[in-house]
Amino acid sequence: MLFRSERGFTILFIAMLIIDIVLNNIAGMELYGYTSKLVLLVFLLTFFLLNSGNLNRFERGFITLALIAFLAGEYFIMAGSTIDIFTIGCILIVFSKLLYCCAFIYRVDYDIDRILPYLVFTTLYSLTVIYFLYDLPGHLPAFLFLVFALIVVKFAYLRFDRVDPRSFWLVMSGAILFLVSETVFVFHSEMRPFSSSSIFVLSGYGLAQYLIILGMLEQNTVEVSK
Repeated sequence: MLFRSERGFTILFIAMLIIDIVLNNIAGMELYGYTSKLVLLVFLLTFFLLNSGNLNRFERGFITLALIAFLAGEYFIMAGSTIDIFTIGCILIVFSKLLYCCAFIYRVDYDIDRILPYLVFTTLYSLTVIYFLYDLPGHLPAFLFLVFALIVVKFAYLRFDRVDPRSFWLVMSGAILFLVSETVFVFHSEMRPFSSSSIFVLSGYGLAQYLIILGMLEQNTVEVSK
């Protein structure tokens, strides 16, 4: 069964993601684009729920809600005919990130020595982004949007040595891909069809969630160090 096999599901998911990117870059195909995103969510949820039996119910619940909230956020952003609708979409995506953090929190280590490298990275990233965002309209909300992506990176990073290395790197890669995709989105919020930024953001969001889901499933066979 495809949803029980990592290799089979990966092929299925990548194929559907490519279809989603194409549909969301063709004028007049909005309805099909909404449908393809729903199919991607169903694929990810089915794969996750079928293979996450050994995760605790809170981790499973938070991941499930995160996927649903992210899909709803994407829908509102895509249909963002007004600033209010666009803002609701952004809020839902921020909520999705917080739900991912809630799922990660069960396997984190708050050792101060471990947090220091993250603080250095956050400081350098923030100063760089603020420098380039400062002259853009609405730069403060855009920066706050990225702050929550940094929080996801933080909790993913603090899982180091608390989970299997493959689980750590998959989730960490997904969190970083989230951050990079949203950085591109903030600077290129009005993306032209089939532009490099549009393709990168759509593929980045999809692959980021795939990597996070796959990484979380790796915890099934991991005995967390005390």
